[in-house]
Amino acid sequence: MDNFDTIQVEVDSGGLVSLTLKRPKFKNAFNQQMILELQRVLSNFKKSPEYRCLIIKGEGDVFCAGGDLNWMKESRNKDRKGRIVEAKSLAQTLLDLYNLKVPTFAEVTGDVYGGGVGLIAACDFVFSLDSVKYSLSETRLGLIPATIAPFLINKVGKGSSKELFLSTRPIKAERAKELGLVTKIFPDSKTLRKDLQIELGYILGSAPGALEQAKLLHHQLGYMPPNETLQFTSEALADRWDTKEAQLGIDAFLNKEKPPWGK
Repeated sequence: MDNFDTIQVEVDSGGLVSLTLKRPKFKNAFNQQMILELQRVLSNFKKSPEYRCLIIKGEGDVFCAGGDLNWMKESRNKDRKGRIVEAKSLAQTLLDLYNLKVPTFAEVTGDVYGGGVGLIAACDFVFSLDSVKYSLSETRLGLIPATIAPFLINKVGKGSSKELFLSTRPIKAERAKELGLVTKIFPDSKTLRKDLQIELGYILGSAPGALEQAKLLHHQLGYMPPNETLQFTSEALADRWDTKEAQLGIDAFLNKEKPPWGK
């Protein structure tokens, strides 16, 4: 694997790829560099048949806080076309993860917000500590969870996802499991990793081609595929950035103040 600045990637002899988000000072929030580095890792799977599984982790006490503060400042200064390009960049990364030919795991030991929820929703399995909290915080800023919406809806369904869309109230891991966002919850990291190793044993004992086709079959059935929604969601988010509410919300966020509707 290549050398990276915002993530760390390790590959063991059995083809297990471990990817760690390594921006703990910034709560592992997405910026353009992280997105590009994630895309490079995911593209390597296409030319590396020896890769059998991907595990995504987050360093520090927050798994992923969504969009980086400076990245949001840059987005604010772009026009609609630029915002669509930027939104599609993240959406494409999530789509590449969702469509990855191998099984994917999120090992969640820290809280998850905004775009981070989209990241785990694009994974096949989510193993979480029971102390973790989850929240879609976009509407508090006057924005909408557009680019991550298709993955969340595909993960938990229309009914369950509405609770997350409309309420920024953080939910506990137990509730996230009830909704279908989380696969399993554990009391501590040691127990989580032990069970994860057991699960990996079953997966790595299966035929790689059969796993790939089983995953593709699952994606082809049921809900609308996220690849058919990429343009729509990117434009929806770009348009939302131009609203007065979004401008007021982003101003308040950048200035560490409450927005008008939160006072």
